Amino acid sequence: MKSFSYLWVITTILMVACEHDSPELYYTPNPVDLSLPADGQASHYIRYTTTCEDLTGELEYRGDTLTLAISERNDSLFFQEYYTQLSTAYTEDKIQDTIMHHFEIVENDLLIRDRLMSQLFYFYGNDTIHLTPSGRSVMRQKGCRVFLKDVVFVGDEIGQLDHFLMAGKSIHHQTVVSCVPDFFALEGYLLYSPNGLQLSHTIINDRITGWIKL
Repeated sequence: MKSFSYLWVITTILMVACEHDSPELYYTPNPVDLSLPADGQASHYIRYTTTCEDLTGELEYRGDTLTLAISERNDSLFFQEYYTQLSTAYTEDKIQDTIMHHFEIVENDLLIRDRLMSQLFYFYGNDTIHLTPSGRSVMRQKGCRVFLKDVVFVGDEIGQLDHFLMAGKSIHHQTVVSCVPDFFALEGYLLYSPNGLQLSHTIINDRITGWIKL
């Protein structure tokens, strides 16, 4: 939450609360900490869509809230993902199952082998998310994409992104990783810090869909 501007947080709460199909809002006193995961931690994400052409316009929130929670079973840690009960996907599409995927912390790295069913991590082709990488390439945003120098960022580099701006909403000082490899004409980015995942952002034919942390 510290990575977001406080103005945006307040604006998002007011805007989402007034929408008919908006997801519930949650105060999360014990959010998921990727570097120190523990049973019972939970964070919440709202789903949005927009287009590359309308990146400076309003995000369209889809009425879905996704919970990412941590569960410990038999000394193993699992991510749980599930829609909240007022989400459109839960009430109308009847997507009411909890998806679980095992993960490990190995020397400051997050290891997630089973993630194909994940709403947040499915497109990332590497099993390992480096929480404190020793070296990061400086990257910048250009439009709806992230660039490494003058080339669209796709691959196994690990980037440092000072700010990512979308529809007036800013995320600051994040590590960024992309699809490894690029597949199905999908481009995707994860923006995160050791404290948590902030954004899961995908682009298909200039149509953007993603999850942003509340």
